[in-house]
Amino acid sequence: MEDTAAATQSTRTDHADHEPVGLLTRYELLDEVGRGGMGVVYRGRHLLLDRPVAIKLHTLSGGADRFHREAKLLASVRSPYVVAVQDYEVLPNGQGMLVMAWVAGSDLARLIRAAGGPLPEARVVPWMRQVCEGMAAAAEQGIVHRDLKPANILIDEADTAYVADFGLARSASAADLTQTGGVMGTPLYMAPEQAEDPRGVDERADIYSFGATFYHALTGSPPFGGETWFSILLNHKTTPLVAPKARNPTLDDRLNHCLERCLAKSLHDRFQTFRELAEALRPDRSTSEDGEGDGGPEWDRYLSRRDQYLRGDASALPEPHHYHFPNGRHCRIEVGDLTEQVVEAVVSSEGINLTMRFGVSAALAAVAGDGYRELVGHFAPVRPGRVVVTPAGRLPARFVMHAVMSGSWDATWTAPSHDLVNEVMEATFYHADALGLRSIAYPLVGSGVAGLSRAVCLDTMFRFLVRKLSRGLTTLEDVRIILYDRTRR
Repeated sequence: MEDTAAATQSTRTDHADHEPVGLLTRYELLDEVGRGGMGVVYRGRHLLLDRPVAIKLHTLSGGADRFHREAKLLASVRSPYVVAVQDYEVLPNGQGMLVMAWVAGSDLARLIRAAGGPLPEARVVPWMRQVCEGMAAAAEQGIVHRDLKPANILIDEADTAYVADFGLARSASAADLTQTGGVMGTPLYMAPEQAEDPRGVDERADIYSFGATFYHALTGSPPFGGETWFSILLNHKTTPLVAPKARNPTLDDRLNHCLERCLAKSLHDRFQTFRELAEALRPDRSTSEDGEGDGGPEWDRYLSRRDQYLRGDASALPEPHHYHFPNGRHCRIEVGDLTEQVVEAVVSSEGINLTMRFGVSAALAAVAGDGYRELVGHFAPVRPGRVVVTPAGRLPARFVMHAVMSGSWDATWTAPSHDLVNEVMEATFYHADALGLRSIAYPLVGSGVAGLSRAVCLDTMFRFLVRKLSRGLTTLEDVRIILYDRTRR
């Protein structure tokens, strides 16, 4: 809502197109502060108590049932960070009237526009922690917001954030009123699955929108843009995310990782609940806690050994660690040399031009033999997130899968990210299944010259493997993560 100091009091004739004024007995309408497809929001005053309120009047062309449902959903949420419902009634002319607490201040969209660039991290993070708490309270009532965005986050004069406008919200237990073929929500902040099936989304779609809003505030731009709403939605679904830290290098590494998890294209790779996300945003949370997940006993075993893996020397892990999954599938993590792995495929982490001149990819090219770089280079350039499969030359493996983790594509620089790691992992499994492969070995993709944190990379890869190997829908049985020991070369 607009800053009350900037609002100008309206006369009663300003509201004639809605015909509610003469029907109000306890409230006075003052200034219009916003309108949408379902209603118009005014700054108002409770006449008897002489206190400011926000009044949302249902437009006669909208859906009265949905408007009433918004009132009931909002009233069920108990959180200091959700705009409180104070009253609801149906006026004699049939209009619904929702009365809410008045938030004197601004909204996040206005603050972003006024800044003309990134807002300070120290200011944004407390707001978004409060939004996360408010959304957690809504989710615990079975409510999915479906339109979380900067304009729906109100910031009061005491610098407290509130979630507002549940007009598109739905209850998990209620019949949805969404019309077939409609796009419900705001494309700049909408989860990929919401554009395809607005009826079927859950809390994780709101987590994506939360991440997109957070990203916009901290970088000065939404995660994806486009000329039309269709192109924006397509980019959400198919275009690799530009890491927040690539757009704002001052961001904290842990916060960068949290945003990338919120914005994972696969809902299974996101935080699964706002409570889990709130825990990750705790101010006292250490980087070593970032690997928290819900992968069962093998994930718990991984977490107990994680620090060993990240020390990065051969003495830290003298023997491979094995993790077991259904139908005889297993994953092992070991310190070793990727060029010596006797498997059907090894994975190389590279840039869009497939030069194979740095890190693990250079070592693979050196063993593969003369002319190997030139052979692979014929496939360049390759878009980040894609995987190219070639013969392995003199390597013990049959194939090399070249995973493209960085580079400039369509004038946009893409750096390694949580989302990109998941994308190339999915692509390697696709190719392995197409070729009927049973064994594969990975380095820590993107953690070398490309600069992705080893911790983020390893956590993301192992979480992906737990999910894939537990389901068993793959030909791969032997999967290895090689913590490359450069002292051996």
